[in-house]
Order: sequence, then C-alpha cells, then structure tokens
Amino acid sequence: AVSPSDPNIVLAGTVGAGVLRSTDRGASWRYSNQGLLNRGITDVKFSASDPSVVYIATNYGACRSTDAGASWKRLNAPNLNIDLVSVDVHRTSPDILYVAGPHQAFRSTDGGQTWTNASGGLPQSYSDSINVVLADPSDPNTAYAGTSRGVFKSVNGGGNWSRSSAGIHTVAVVNSIASSSDGQVLYAGSAQYGLYKSTDRASTWEPVVTITNTFVHAIVVHPLSGFVYVANHIAGISRSTDGGRTWTVSNQGLTSLDFTGLCVDPAAGTDVYTGTPGDLFKSADSGTTWTSLSNLFTAHYVQDLLSETRAGADALFAATRGGVYKSTDHGKTWKNKSSGLGNLRVTGLEAGADNQTLYASTEGGFYRSTDGGDSWVGRHNGLLSTWINQLAGSLDAPGTFFAATQSGVFKTTDGGGNWTRSGTQFANRDIYLIGVHPRASNLVYAVTYGSPSGSLIYTSTDEGGTWRLASTTASYVFSFAFDPDELETFYAMFLAVGVHRSTDGGQTWKIANKGQHYDYGVLRTDPRQAGVVYLGTWGCVYKSDDRGENWLRWGGSFADAQIFSILEAGDREICVGTSAGVFASDSSQQSRLYFPLCRQAGGELTGFAISNSTDLSASLEARFLGSDGQLIAGAASNPTVQTLSSKRQAAQLLNEMFSLPAGAEASGWAEVLSNIPVSGFFQILGAGLDGGAAVSKPLLKFYFSRVLDGPTAFRNLPATTSISIANPGKAAATVVLSLHNLPGVLVAERTFVIPGRGSTYGRLRDIFSTPTDFTSGYVVADVKMGEGLVGFACVRLGASAGGTLIGLNAAEPTAGDRLYSGQMASGPGMFSSFRILNASAALRKATLYPIDEHGQPLASEAVLDLPAGAATDVDAGQLFHFAAANMVVGSFRIEADGPGLLGDVLFGEPDSLTLAAALPLQDQGLRHAVFSQVANGMGLFTGLALYVPGAETAAVTIEVYSADGHKTGEAQFEMPGRTRMARLLTELMPSTEGQIRGFVVIRSSQPIIAQELFAGADSMSAVPASPVLLEQP
Repeated sequence: AVSPSDPNIVLAGTVGAGVLRSTDRGASWRYSNQGLLNRGITDVKFSASDPSVVYIATNYGACRSTDAGASWKRLNAPNLNIDLVSVDVHRTSPDILYVAGPHQAFRSTDGGQTWTNASGGLPQSYSDSINVVLADPSDPNTAYAGTSRGVFKSVNGGGNWSRSSAGIHTVAVVNSIASSSDGQVLYAGSAQYGLYKSTDRASTWEPVVTITNTFVHAIVVHPLSGFVYVANHIAGISRSTDGGRTWTVSNQGLTSLDFTGLCVDPAAGTDVYTGTPGDLFKSADSGTTWTSLSNLFTAHYVQDLLSETRAGADALFAATRGGVYKSTDHGKTWKNKSSGLGNLRVTGLEAGADNQTLYASTEGGFYRSTDGGDSWVGRHNGLLSTWINQLAGSLDAPGTFFAATQSGVFKTTDGGGNWTRSGTQFANRDIYLIGVHPRASNLVYAVTYGSPSGSLIYTSTDEGGTWRLASTTASYVFSFAFDPDELETFYAMFLAVGVHRSTDGGQTWKIANKGQHYDYGVLRTDPRQAGVVYLGTWGCVYKSDDRGENWLRWGGSFADAQIFSILEAGDREICVGTSAGVFASDSSQQSRLYFPLCRQAGGELTGFAISNSTDLSASLEARFLGSDGQLIAGAASNPTVQTLSSKRQAAQLLNEMFSLPAGAEASGWAEVLSNIPVSGFFQILGAGLDGGAAVSKPLLKFYFSRVLDGPTAFRNLPATTSISIANPGKAAATVVLSLHNLPGVLVAERTFVIPGRGSTYGRLRDIFSTPTDFTSGYVVADVKMGEGLVGFACVRLGASAGGTLIGLNAAEPTAGDRLYSGQMASGPGMFSSFRILNASAALRKATLYPIDEHGQPLASEAVLDLPAGAATDVDAGQLFHFAAANMVVGSFRIEADGPGLLGDVLFGEPDSLTLAAALPLQDQGLRHAVFSQVANGMGLFTGLALYVPGAETAAVTIEVYSADGHKTGEAQFEMPGRTRMARLLTELMPSTEGQIRGFVVIRSSQPIIAQELFAGADSMSAVPASPVLLEQP
C-alpha cells in the first residue's frame, strides 16, 4: 500500500516476516515490526482521510498504526483472534473499518477499539470462505464482500448481507473487489471465470470479455485517473485506461506471474507495485515496465541453503523462488546471483569440487557456476524432465548428483554434463524427495506418490544402480532424512501422523513425536552431533538429541512462515530457509536449568518453581536422572513436557512433576530445557526447608563454602552436611573433591568418576574419612575431565529431629574485589554468621562495612587478613561489637585488595536454630531479576531485601504475578545509592495478601542486590534473585 499523502511511504506485508516499509518510493526497505505480535500479514490499508492511520490484517487479528506504519498496536478484541484475510477502511473516516476472516466479518466505528459481528447473511459453512471485504467509498453503511459464493452486499453497516451476484457465474469464487473513487463502478475478480464489472453498485454484473478470462488475483482502480490494473495468474498485469473496454498487457521485467498483491500510488504519480512469492516489483510508468526490488530485502521463499567455508571462503547461498542469493556477512545483507539462470524458481543448491563451483536445480533445468554464483550455465544433456523437485549430491564424489524430477530419477557423475536415468521403474513417475546418505554415498533414497494415496519410499545401496521398494505408506511423506551414524536408521515426517523413525532400513516405522505435535515439516539430521535431529515446522524449530525419542522447541517463534530447509552453521547453530526469508538460531536464547539435588527419600521431598517472565511462550522439557545417568525408573512422566505461557509459573513437587508414586523412593538430579530463558527455584522439604536458585552454568572448579559436621559444629549445636554433585554432560567426568578446615589445611581428598548425565550424593563423613575433631571447613571440587559439574550442599543444624535444613549452591570465586549481602541481622533472637573464603593464591585483606537502611555505617569497618586458601567464620554481633540487647538490621559489603573471595551468610534464631537460612554472598548487582516463588498464606510470608551497592539512585519497579499470569501487584520507588530496603511483600503490595504461588519481577535503573525470604512458625528459607537473560524488545 502507498500512502495517499506521501508517495515515498510504501508498505508491503510479508507471509511471515512482518511489514516492509520504504520511505523513498521503494529505493530502500526496512522492516517495521515494532508492536507486531504476529508477522503473517494478509492485507494492508491506509486511511485516505488520515494517511497517518494504517490497518493490517494478520494471521491472528488486526493491528493499527498512527504513524504511517512506523509502529503498530494490536487491536485486542477477543473476537478478532482469528486468521484474517482482508481489511478495508472507509474513505472519509479513519475510524470506520471492516475486517474479514475465512468465515466471519466484523465492523468497527471507533478505530478498532470495539467491534460488532458483521457476518449475518454471509456464507459461513466450513466449505465456504470470505475472501475480501470492501467499504463503499461514498456510503459508510455500504460494504461488499467477495466470497466462495460470489459477491455479497450490505447496506446497513454489515448488519446483514444479501447475495448481489446477478451476472456472475454461479460457482465463481470471488477473491478480489475494487471500486471507482465514487463507488459507482465495481470490478470483481474470480478464480477460473475472470473479471466482472458492475455500473449499478453490484445490482448486476457483466463479464469483461476484452481481458484474458482466467484467474484474477488482484484489482486496483486508480482514484484519480480511473486506470484499472488487474493481476492475472496466466496473462500477467493488464491495464485499461478506458473503463475496461480495451486492455494492455505488459510483463516486461516480471519473473513470475504468481501474484500476491497489487497497489498504486493514489496521488497523481504513476507508481504501481505488485508482489509475487518472495519478490516485489515496481513500475514507474503505469505498469509498462517492471523492476524487481528483491535485492533490497530478504523476505523470500527460501527452498534451500548452502554454506561455503572452504579455503577461506565465507559465503551463504539461498535458493529462492526469485533466483539465487548470496551473503558474505552471515546473512545480514544479500545480493542476487542469478545471471544465466533460465528459471528463477530454484529448488536446490549443492557445492562443487572447489569453493567457486556451485550447482543449482530449478523448475526449468540444472545449472553450474564456476565463479561463486556470479554467472550460471545450463547443463541439461540427457535430463528428460527439466522440472527438478529436489537435488541431492554425494560428499564422496564431487560432481555426482541425483535429480528428483517429474519423470523419475536422473543421475550425473560429471557435474551435469551428462544425465542418465536411475531406476527404470521410475519412468514417468513424479519423484518429489531424494537424498544421499551423508557418510555412505552408496545409500540413496527416493520418494514418490502412492496410489491412490500415501507415498512409496525406495532405497538404493549401489549409488542408484538398482532400487528396492522399502516402504508403502498410507500417509504422504512430507520429508525424509538419514541418520548419519546409523545406516539403517531413517526419519520421515508423515502428513497427519507426524515424525516416525525406522531402524531397519524403512521396512517398519515407530512413531517419534513426544514433545511436538506437528504433522508436517522438514527434517534434518545434524552430522556435528550424534543423535540430533531437527524438525522445521510453521515458524519454529524442534530439536531432538535422542534420535527422535523426545523433542524440545529450539528457540522462540521467529516468523509466521513455513520452514523449507535447515542448515548447520558454525559449531552449534543452525539457519533455516522459510517462506519469509532466512533466519539464524541463537543458542544463547535457549536455556538449561539444573537442579543438583532432587529427592523423594528419607523424609525429604524436592519442590520446583519455574517462571516465565517474558512475553514469549516457553516449551519446557524436564528430566529426572539417577546417579547412573539414566532416567529414573518408575516415574511415569519422565521426561515431562509442558508449555509455560507468557507470565506464567509452574510450581510442583517432584512426585507431581514426574508422576512418581508417593511411596517410591528416588534420588538424583533434574534438568529443565527451555526454548527461551526461564527462571527456576527449588526447595528441599523435610524437617526444615531451604533450597536455591536453579543453576544455569556447569563449573570446572567450584567450592562448597560452608560444610559442618559434628555434635558441636555450629554454635555448640550438632550439624551434618550432605553434598550432591551432578554431571550435565554426556561424557563421564572425573572430579577431585578435597576437604579443608578453616585455616585451609587439606583434611581429606577423594576422586570420583561421575557418569555422563549422572550424579553422586552422600554425607560428608561418607564421602571423606574425616578426623573426629573436624567440625567446620569447606570443600573444593576440581574437575579434571569433563565439561563441568553443578553442586548443592545441604546442612542440617540443631538438635531437633532431622535438624533445620539450609541449602547452598556450589559457587566459584569472584573475579572482582567486592562481595555484598542485603541481609544482616543481629540482636535478641537473631544472629548472622559470615563465611568468607579466600580461594586465591595470595594473602587477601578484606574490609567489611555494616550499613543501615539509609546507607550510613552501623559500626566501624572490620579488617580481616585471609591467607591463601583460608576461610573465616565470624558472627556479625561479635565482629562489629553490636550491643547484644539491641536489634541491628542492615546490609554489608566486603572490599578486598584483589579477586578470589567467596562466601555466604547464615542467619536465624540462635538458641535451637529452628529458624535458619543461608544466602551466598553476591559479587554483582542485577538490573532485571526474578524470584520464582511467592508464599503469602498457609502460615507463610514472603519478604524482600534490596540493597543498592553503587552511589547512584536506583529507580525500582517490582511486579508480582500469579501462577496463571495475572499481575497481582506493582510497586515503584527510588532507592538512593548505598541504601537498603527490607519489606514484606504485603507491605509493598497489599494486594498480594494470601497469594500462594506466582513470581516476582524486579527492574532497576541501577544494579541492585536482591534477596527473598520465606518464613513461617517453624521454617525459614532464603534465595538470591535469578537474572533475566532475555530482554524484551
């Protein structure tokens, strides 16, 4: 669509990449998708009376722009959450508009704020369709609709419709309508029966016999000149300057007649634009000649992708319906490389013997380039059918290719110089899929259509010399792939029944759909990673790392578009070719959360809380694994797959998440895989409760900063410690655990080999042969072989049965020279104990500063000298000489003369340790963080402690959401630099009173230290905030 007031502004909707916007009459284009939630655009209309207002119809509702398409706002009407196909706005009012979906129409008179159903009288059965809606330019109450049953007209604003198709063929499907500027003359385009004209506002129609009478896709009438333009799938673009009496056809410059849209500059200009799949054309001379604009944007139908990185080359090629495109900057910009191609519908690309030789298959032959795609030469000798559906090359023999054509399989061994038929049984059969095994070039497959339905899968084990029928399938095979590591293992996507796997060369098939439910898509195995399979569907990719047993969505939705091809990129990323261009994965946006200890044993039970604070939907897969690295047996839902919608939380006990029988005992660890970053938190429930934030990064060297063991180990009360270490890697890991006392002296050492995906768990005295006089120290874990480990320590304090439980994740030393805690309390009924460990190889001088809520010192700073490898355990009251009778509450920071410190703070009531919790010391603040649980009921309360370590004032926003995604509270305030704030959640937001489950989101203009506390009459738990890794646009 072209702006009625400024011909420089042009908008083009794409199938799945959103809106393209030009501000220089099509000379350059940029995507204009701010505010768009759905990027499948089906129609674009400017308001003639207020050109700053634009409406678009999408695959899921409508959007409005008030800045000529620079940004968009979704029209949030529940009844509009459908696939819309058409939108039109009245000529004299930007607020009166109609939209239509396949079976419904709606009208708004207030710019899309409210809507009324305008479907009465329109054909609405499943077999019918509403294809286009047109507002009469002179009468706001009159509208027209093109349907599968002809033209319908309403004269009461869509209140009801009546058929108005006299003169139109009774079975004509009308898919386009246009009118003159005064509404007196109408044109209707139909499938199969051509163009019709009415001069009495649709009362009667006459066929326009002077135009080629074939499939009319789009019509536009210039509002000033009255010129009529018609996009016809057979004839091309036709223009009439005399109301349809005579026509001129001009397709000069067009490379496709498969039109998707048509528009004109409504002002006095001569600019005309038309779209085809993957291309956009402009005529600056009223449709006489056309110029492709496709090199200015990347919204192409991409059928195949090829990467060339040999001998220093770094190029990416795309096979599109508009030719071959090349990028040398990792897909940021593209250049058309189609010179010499006789057909621009390119179906496949293959590499040659060197980095300058390329081969392309098209719907009109086979071509070779020897100059990196700059020019192409046809090589069709012996190729009886030049319509090539798919191309497959041999990695072992450059120049050997198989072509799947409409007349069988053909093979060349000299780069297309000569072709011979492969498989006489394929003569005159349409072969639509073909492939060569990536590591055994003698193994080839071909797929053709079955009769009367389904598909036939053929395989050859002698490079296409002979073929055998491997499978006759009842369902159509949408795509097919070899397993690169197992010669007899194949994968196939069957229409309507999904992904299946065969382990006997295609003779039998087993369903392999767990975790995804698509019944169409393209499959691709990953030669870089054994067992990895990708499935590209509509706008998203699924990944399986266990040969199709389980699938997880890989990355967020990137476009409302069909994926046609998948290509490996770099060490771990992939690129996909779609109907909306090329997209690259970003594995940094996927996440894995590790829960190092999961138990349903010994009176303890693990609980999980996972929150999705983003505006995207998360696909989660959770796995409960035992010490041997295998999935825990007896858990009926292991792994378990679920979708966590935007702003939702999932809080479950271990037995609930994995359907573990209540009486069964199991111990191990868990991981949660997500297509986008999510936040997690876990607790061990038993005699007490405590836990930690989910771990996101395995470590090669880490510390358990506080281990206690003995009858008087802590505050003269008993304490025991258990340690759990999990190996998220696929290979076994060797780790050396060393136990040290507080001065840093080595007490005991032990080496463990942890199986891939396995774990080890045990009490301190079971892990080490500890001396009887050992009471307090720390443990170092040094991974000698493996990809890294995660760990968690459970410390049980006090003389009560089982002891109060505190939990601390394994930690690594800080790379800086600061440590912070927002939690410190000392006085009647409360203590705080600091554990500070010097993991560096040098003496460290640490200065501790106690700070009150206003940022002022609570006492003079304390200086500690920590030798290399030494730790200290100090009580805040004793260290800072607080009066025992006074309650002192605040935060503290540690400033060291070098890096390498780590530690924790343990706090609670001092007598029996019934209430106690621990938090790691934090080395840096966060600007965007999440706490994944809320407990303001059932005898529990939730509190927050915030501390601003820097000097600048922090503007803080806190939002609380319920588990089902409703915002239950919000607070905004400022915190001056160095200040602290500790409040109950209900003090900040009384609306959260009684809330159980949900999560807290904190945003701050400055880095802050944030900690959360849960407490009740007989238990207390604390957890640090989890950083938000995915920032929303």
